[in-house]
Amino acid sequence: MKKGLDAETATRYAEVDVTLKRLEQKLKEGSTLDTGQRGSNKVSAMAEQFAVKPTEEKLPPVVKSVSQIIIIISSLIKQRS
Repeated sequence: MKKGLDAETATRYAEVDVTLKRLEQKLKEGSTLDTGQRGSNKVSAMAEQFAVKPTEEKLPPVVKSVSQIIIIISSLIKQRS
């Protein structure tokens, strides 16, 4: 048996090494996700289309004086009668 490798066997080992390196690189790259700025991909754009945006409820105006309070109360009493 020879301890050294002939040219054909050395070529085979080199091809196997290159293939293993490619597979290892694909495994490393495949496990990491491409992360970008939030909201800049297709999924978030589609989700935004289907999302229900909350509507603002109209709140009564802020009362700043006693005369406004009296007017509001009197209008409420008229509505009930």
